[in-house]
Amino acid sequence: MARLKGAELAGAGLRDAEALLEVWRRPSGDWTLVQSYANGMACILAMGEGWEAAPAPPA
Repeated sequence: MARLKGAELAGAGLRDAEALLEVWRRPSGDWTLVQSYANGMACILAMGEGWEAAPAPPA
C-alpha cells in the first residue's frame, strides 16, 4: 500500500469473475499494476516509470 500512496487510479478491468486489474499512477509517471481478488486479497504484479495516458479517440 505504501507504493500506492499519492497514486490515482488510471484504469481498471475485469480479468475474470474472480479478479480485477487496476493501473495506479502518480504525477511523477510511476505506475503500479495491481490484481485484486474477490476474496479481498491483492497482489502487485508490476511497477514501472514513464506512464503516459493514451490520447482520447477522435470524436
